[in-house]
Amino acid sequence: MRRKIAFSNKKKKAQLLEKRARKRADREQELDAERRYYEELEGISRPVAKEENELKNQVKELDHAKNAQSENKNKLTSQFDKLTKDQLEANKKRAMEPLKRGDSLSMKKLLEVPALGEDGGWSNENSDDQRVVFIPEVDIPVRPPWDYGMSREQVEENEQRYFTEWMKKIEALKLDDKVSLFEKNIEVN
Repeated sequence: MRRKIAFSNKKKKAQLLEKRARKRADREQELDAERRYYEELEGISRPVAKEENELKNQVKELDHAKNAQSENKNKLTSQFDKLTKDQLEANKKRAMEPLKRGDSLSMKKLLEVPALGEDGGWSNENSDDQRVVFIPEVDIPVRPPWDYGMSREQVEENEQRYFTEWMKKIEALKLDDKVSLFEKNIEVN
């Protein structure tokens, strides 16, 4: 049995290109012959190859998929309020100030979470060493109630309505300097 001769990648690539060119030329000849046949029969030119129509449909589907992807991409884009120049300058100045380090006892008191009050809200009592960490008027948004009988659109509409009302409530409080930046896109939350 003879030993196999090595076949370079360059030769293999050239061979594949020739094969593709032959197939393409053969297919084009078949399509031309088919067109001529139908033109002779009916005297009109019409799309004869099913592959041409299928290719057009595939291109349309790909375009539709790309559009859907771009919509989803924008759907998950974070939305924050832009800070004004004055706020940015104030933040820069505050960042340049040295840190005030206290003893460990006062730091623990600063980090303590206020207890729940009798009414179920956060206690607003603050001692001399403790500042208020939570603003009682600002609640954490929760998913509104739903059941399995609701359609997906109804659930999403409910969530969007609740989130919009929550955003309006926060904007009405005018707490721009007290509330840190937060996400304003419900899809990201």
